[in-house]
Amino acid sequence: MSILERRQSEEVEAKLLQAQAEKEAMSKNMQIMKEAGMNNQRQYQQQLNASVEREKQAKPSLAEYEAMKSCEEDIDSEALHLARAGKNCCVEIVFNMPSKFNGTFQPDCQANCVSESLKALVNMILEGPSIKKTAVEENPVEENPSKMTC
Repeated sequence: MSILERRQSEEVEAKLLQAQAEKEAMSKNMQIMKEAGMNNQRQYQQQLNASVEREKQAKPSLAEYEAMKSCEEDIDSEALHLARAGKNCCVEIVFNMPSKFNGTFQPDCQANCVSESLKALVNMILEGPSIKKTAVEENPVEENPSKMTC
């Protein structure tokens, strides 16, 4: 046998021994993983069952869910209405108020600078919409029929 052949056979034997050692290590690891996997599978199943129980207890009933959903929708629509009303007030303030400043303020400038639409919006936010109250303020005669004249 030549030196080259001997070296090749030694390399092949070393590779075979290394492959066999790796195979044994892998089989030991697989056995350990199987044992650990069974334990993990049991733990996982227990955690899953506990999670399902917690979810059942925490999950609202259908009626509660529908009530919560309707409240969310009401809040969203109210917010949209307030945003639109606020935008209208801003437009009125910007386009209807004089913007000239001559260095002094008039005595009643604070009362005059608040637009009627802004007053109405703030009143509706604080007290809620009151059609009857607004109608009475606009037409006080209609509230008391004895004061009506032809």
